[in-house]
Amino acid sequence: MIIKLVEFTDKHLSDNYISWLNDPEVVKFSQQRLKRHTKYSSELYINEFKHKGNFFFAIEADECHVRHAAVTMLDYGSRADLGILIGDRSYWGLGVVGSAWGQAIEFLKLEKKVKKITAGTLEVNYSMRRLAEKAGMQPVKCNETLKWQSKEIKILRYEINLD
Repeated sequence: MIIKLVEFTDKHLSDNYISWLNDPEVVKFSQQRLKRHTKYSSELYINEFKHKGNFFFAIEADECHVRHAAVTMLDYGSRADLGILIGDRSYWGLGVVGSAWGQAIEFLKLEKKVKKITAGTLEVNYSMRRLAEKAGMQPVKCNETLKWQSKEIKILRYEINLD
């Protein structure tokens, strides 16, 4: 399977994409779970996100759009926060996330000269925790919690220094 991280364009803003954003299982660990998404609201969000100097990528597996990765640039570009979602459930567990995550880290390191990459997740999101740890990210102290499924859940933060 060929996995590519490509610029998110209008062709990626499809009915499938919107259905993923509204699928409770796909977004159960994401803040996106709190909203109802439309093509219009998604287009506004993506344009605003990119306008702020951030990056929004589509993830393609064998040329099929399977989801996206978002990079928020921080500290005048010296630090980036990385987030990822795979919407097409048929690609879950096939290594797509790990490959796309690695490509995003390489892009930030080589193209954008970022010195530190961070990521956050809920303590109960074991897949994301494994992804961060496999990528060499280290846990950092965080005293934040978030209400999730009627419980206060600890937020975990990870980082990797690229110096």
